Amino acid sequence: GAYDIRKYHAAADIFCYPALVKGMAVMEAMAAGLPVVGKETDRKPFVVEDKISGLMTKITALHRIDPDELVEKLTFLLNNPELAKQMGKAARDTITERFNVENNTLKVMSVYHEMINETAPELSIVNLFKTLSIEEDESFDQFLDPDRKTIQFSQLEPTQ
Repeated sequence: GAYDIRKYHAAADIFCYPALVKGMAVMEAMAAGLPVVGKETDRKPFVVEDKISGLMTKITALHRIDPDELVEKLTFLLNNPELAKQMGKAARDTITERFNVENNTLKVMSVYHEMINETAPELSIVNLFKTLSIEEDESFDQFLDPDRKTIQFSQLEPTQ
């Protein structure tokens, strides 16, 4: 059968990520509502907020992980399932708020807006919205495919 990480997330109570590099795995686990136990990093942005959406170990030398501290934090959350659930909810909320399709679309459009305003002001985002008959404060939900959460560009028809 096909590998489906969601079934493993559904069976888990906590996601432990002691890796020394960034990865989408943390965000996937957070989206599934799992609190994260992992290594704090000085690289930004890191999506896990210590004591809010998970528990982070202290920053150590670049290539060192303190396994005793990981065990301590995992044991703490396993012994406090209600707190783990609260952190899991906060983790999911973080992903939902910071990384949803609508916000990311608006962020990309904002970058384009800045670039266009600097090079070709006549092509500004306001003019793009007018061309597509979209109000500036209108939600993009009407353009999303509900099954895939992708923009249906065929629905973005310019006005004549």
